[in-house]
Amino acid sequence: MTTPGTQTREALAALAALHHGLDPTYGDPAYGDPEDPPGPPAAAVTVRLSGADRRRLVDVVVNDCTPQDLERAWSSTGRGPATTGTDLRTTVHRVVEEAERDGRLEEFLGALRDGRFPAVAALAERLLTAVPAAPAGPGDAAAEDPYAADLLGRRLFLGRTLLRTHLKDLVSDSRSRVLLVTGPRSCGKSHTWYFVSHVAQQLRTFRPVLVDLAEWADGLCTPHDLMSSVAAQLELPEPTPAPPARGADQARRLCDWLVARLYDASGRTTHLLVVDSLDHVPLQADTAALIDHLTDAAVRGRHPGLRVLLLGHDRPALGVLDCVLTEPVGTVDRRDLCAFFGRLAADLGTEIAPPLVETVVDRLLAALPDDRAAAIRRLPDAVRDTADAVFDRQVLR
Repeated sequence: MTTPGTQTREALAALAALHHGLDPTYGDPAYGDPEDPPGPPAAAVTVRLSGADRRRLVDVVVNDCTPQDLERAWSSTGRGPATTGTDLRTTVHRVVEEAERDGRLEEFLGALRDGRFPAVAALAERLLTAVPAAPAGPGDAAAEDPYAADLLGRRLFLGRTLLRTHLKDLVSDSRSRVLLVTGPRSCGKSHTWYFVSHVAQQLRTFRPVLVDLAEWADGLCTPHDLMSSVAAQLELPEPTPAPPARGADQARRLCDWLVARLYDASGRTTHLLVVDSLDHVPLQADTAALIDHLTDAAVRGRHPGLRVLLLGHDRPALGVLDCVLTEPVGTVDRRDLCAFFGRLAADLGTEIAPPLVETVVDRLLAALPDDRAAAIRRLPDAVRDTADAVFDRQVLR
């Protein structure tokens, strides 16, 4: 009987042979020994946008440009196509992220500046003038953007373009205050925390706090339980709202207690409250009310540094506010994987032709289980195995 693991190993063996068979320099004395990797690529110019500037750019491009205009601007950087079959806003987010990752943002902004839409051109010109550019080479700290990371320690984190963009916006000085992460069960919403924690550790510009409601799966989480967890992580005293209260009144007073304590303890420090498992853990009404109060406190700016990220939130009405961002989690698609293997090859100082990258990805995807949840679980190991086979060594271990 052929198992998914057997199919994967067979596909990887074929991929390794295909890689060496299609590489015209492999084993050719004129190009040196196969063990000698080519020299590092020339230093690129890295231009990055703040979260607020990225949101402004996406908004103005979506409002004024057509998909054809976006395609022309992106193609002018030597890349393409930009269209992915998704909505225009998601496509623009992806294009800007790829432009930043590949060191082509300056070219892309230049193409927008030279386009036919005055508002787009004016913003692109301002961004080109205001955003600093710095040379970035391998190992250069400027090149290591934590928002672009594919590897969080030993954990792979692929795709999630909107999360990367929205988190950057959320913890900036923009008007955004809340991020909703939605999607079906087993789509990877809970993995959001690993990315948030990674960015926070790298940048140290905001402090994340995780409340996973699944930790109380055997006994319902009360409002006091939730606030005690937050207080412990922020090294605050045990919450004691005065006067003592119960029910909905307790939820309101606990929220007031936290807002006051954040002012006392940290002034304008940005705190990101992450609440997980909202879509599959039964909540007491009072606990749900506390989460709503905390979200409302962020929306209303009751503390300038309070941000809220809700994983599995299912209340669409909140998403219509202009200070609320939403990421519907999708699957890691072919385009994400092709871009990842292209970046990995560049990081390793080797070149793989785009048609070979596409073949690698197509065979990887074909070897995954048909069941969505099983495929999501299998994908990280499949990516590691594929990378090892293609590059003839362990590269993601």
